[in-house]
Amino acid sequence: MVAEAAEPPTGEPAAPEGLAPEVVPDPEPVQAAGESWRSRVIAGVWQYNAGHADYRKVQDDARLRLRYLVHLFAKEIVQRNFAGPAEGPLLERMVEVLTYVGDATPRGRPARRPEA
Repeated sequence: MVAEAAEPPTGEPAAPEGLAPEVVPDPEPVQAAGESWRSRVIAGVWQYNAGHADYRKVQDDARLRLRYLVHLFAKEIVQRNFAGPAEGPLLERMVEVLTYVGDATPRGRPARRPEA
């Protein structure tokens, strides 16, 4: 893993600080059940809170777990590129909403296309 991510070409979002921009890193689970954070990047390591209630809700379903981790990584990219530390709690809430909306999506039926 690269210690300092190179600046991306203009117009392309940068990877979260300390992460190589060309790869999605393997996340590191951290048991922090009493803490409200869902994901973070510490010293170039992407971590997710395996003790968080939202993660525990999806941990046994591979499809839901992958979608949840993708949401967390997207949150880190948005926070790094378009937001500051003050927006962190808002982005955490976005992941919470996406987690519960994703669970309510009907399975086995094709998505309905909007009328043109």
